[in-house]
Amino acid sequence: MRPPASLLWFLYVAAGLGCPDIGRLYKRDPKTVFWWLRQACIPTRARGADQRQWLKPGHHMNLGRKRTADEVRNIRAATMRRGGVPYMRGGKHWLRTVPREANPNWKGGITAERQAFYATSEWKAACCAVWARADACCERCCLDSRTVDL
Repeated sequence: MRPPASLLWFLYVAAGLGCPDIGRLYKRDPKTVFWWLRQACIPTRARGADQRQWLKPGHHMNLGRKRTADEVRNIRAATMRRGGVPYMRGGKHWLRTVPREANPNWKGGITAERQAFYATSEWKAACCAVWARADACCERCCLDSRTVDL
């Protein structure tokens, strides 16, 4: 049973309910409610536009509210006490101030030796030999050459 267009307009636009909310009222899927709105020529909101859906019960959101300078300072101080890292250090993003070698995942980056190694004819011949094998699969990454355009 589809509700009249005027009731749909009231629920969706005036009351601010979303498709899932209206769907629960009429025991229908939210996509069906979306189709009803489109059939009634009611303009729909973008997905995720209703930020109330992101909140847990009992929480509120200060939508569109600018914080005062004191509030910003207090929040920053609380973040620093918790061990937070400042976003900007000396006008640069904090990750740009950390040397690459300090990161445990850094593997040396692109060096002239690395580029020279992968450009050699021996490396290219080894790659061709792997792709030409009967199993046609790389032992390191398990990539199948039959699925790759060479």
